[in-house]
Amino acid sequence: MKFVLFLSFIALLTLVGCQRDKMNPKNLTTVNVKRELSVTPAKATATAKSTEKTPVPPAEAQPSATPQTTTTKKPATPTKSYHIIVASHPRESLAREDVARLKAQGYTDAQIITKDQRYRVSIANNPDKQEATRQRDELARRLKQDDIWITLY
Repeated sequence: MKFVLFLSFIALLTLVGCQRDKMNPKNLTTVNVKRELSVTPAKATATAKSTEKTPVPPAEAQPSATPQTTTTKKPATPTKSYHIIVASHPRESLAREDVARLKAQGYTDAQIITKDQRYRVSIANNPDKQEATRQRDELARRLKQDDIWITLY
């Protein structure tokens, strides 16, 4: 009798739990995001064509009172690359010791990456995932260390 009561209680909990987790479609919302670009590609090509046709006078011929319009280049955003991580430490001092040891062994690209409140020791990095995987396998064999992994940073 107790066993049947226990099983019915478990079944009741399962049913109540399943009903609780179902989402009501009325509570779902849709968010539309509009992104405004400074120059559309069609306008950019039209602007490029119009600048090619009009001759630009030399800088000496322009009066100094006239403001000059120059195009400013945006600073290059650092691209993410795949880092091969050989160690992860809770303290920066331990990571610095590992980097110094690796640099003494000839791994000049060794560096510290701080992520998720951990100090990770990167031995190399590569923008291509397949190449980074190949490097990781080679470094794992060379260092005789199986717990080397790749992270995108």
